[in-house]
Amino acid sequence: MNDVLSSENLYTIDCYSQLNSFDRKIITSLYQPIMGYGAMALYFSLWSEVEIDRQYSKTSPFLRLSKIMNCDLETLKNNFNILEALGLVETYYLENNDNNEYHLRLFSPETPDTFFKNPLLVTNLKNALGYEDYNITKMFFKSWIQPLNEYENISKKYKEVFSLNYDLSSLEGNDDFKNYNYALIKGDVDFKLIKESLKEHKLHYLVNEDKVKNTIEMLVLTYEKISTMDIVDAIIECTIDNNVDLNELEKCIEMKDKLRKQKTELDLVYLKNNEADNKYEKNSVYDFLKKYYPALNRERIQMINYERIMRDYEVVPAICNLLIEYCVETQGKININYLRAVAKDWQDNKIDNLDKAKAKLEQIKNNSRKSKQSQQKVIGSTDDWYQINKKPENEISEADLSQMNEILNKFKK
Repeated sequence: MNDVLSSENLYTIDCYSQLNSFDRKIITSLYQPIMGYGAMALYFSLWSEVEIDRQYSKTSPFLRLSKIMNCDLETLKNNFNILEALGLVETYYLENNDNNEYHLRLFSPETPDTFFKNPLLVTNLKNALGYEDYNITKMFFKSWIQPLNEYENISKKYKEVFSLNYDLSSLEGNDDFKNYNYALIKGDVDFKLIKESLKEHKLHYLVNEDKVKNTIEMLVLTYEKISTMDIVDAIIECTIDNNVDLNELEKCIEMKDKLRKQKTELDLVYLKNNEADNKYEKNSVYDFLKKYYPALNRERIQMINYERIMRDYEVVPAICNLLIEYCVETQGKININYLRAVAKDWQDNKIDNLDKAKAKLEQIKNNSRKSKQSQQKVIGSTDDWYQINKKPENEISEADLSQMNEILNKFKK
């Protein structure tokens, strides 16, 4: 619900099913402890309007609803927010010159089977009821099935009772019929990006299934640190015989989340920009090493070194990736002290984006071609290293070499 709601605004309601007695028990026992009595009363009030008019309610002002609920507009709005967050109501808004209009769409609650498999709802219910009452409530909805191992199924088949003659022309067309629309807690998942990422593995069709999409939505809502690419990797890992195992997918994402939480000091080395059009910005530092230099050390202690350099000298991932590439090309390895000295020098010279960094490296390469004897040159400004009384061209004095070594030695401590 938006903030411009006023008591004069009008609303209508629609639904595609009716709230049955079992749904009401679910709302009362499972949802009410989470959303509170006020939101539950609003939910039932909205359903009562639709039940009177079968499927679609008449147009009414929110002032009338506020009077029925015996609450002010702000309380009403807060209760709408709760119902929307739980997927029980969807609110659509139309702004016009005469009076803003709202359309409310009602959904039946989740079934006990899906409710108790949703970690968001289960966690909230446990917090609201406590361990003992939660288990008592859960038992109310547990099914008990008579074991029939020793019984014989004597049920008649269709063909034993009815004729198998049928007329295909009697089939109905594309008419819409009433059906249940269950509540669904929605997140902000970019399924288009997930599909595109899965195309190269020929698994993009998996995301067309509602069950898979709903599971992904739930996982993204549950684990805040999980990225879109984490979801893609997990789907690939958990797909067997062209089918994704949703139970394994949940376990995989849970494990990835635990690993992320254990690496809270490594936030920067995992940053990436999936929409970038170049390899330096598109890949995180960790992914850049894994993709382009798989033989290099990616152990935790080494990643911490990269993280500290990026944090201490405000180095963005794209520049760090560029420096890694330059170091490998020129030295055949990664020298952390060398990287640290470069990062410090570039911070001092305000080289803070990829274009500036590329320009600086090009300048260094040009200088290197003119002065091949400078084996220990620090990536950065070289103006201060050349004095008026310098040695002949392409030769560096002992004093200059000493100064360069001092810069590097500072970062070895």
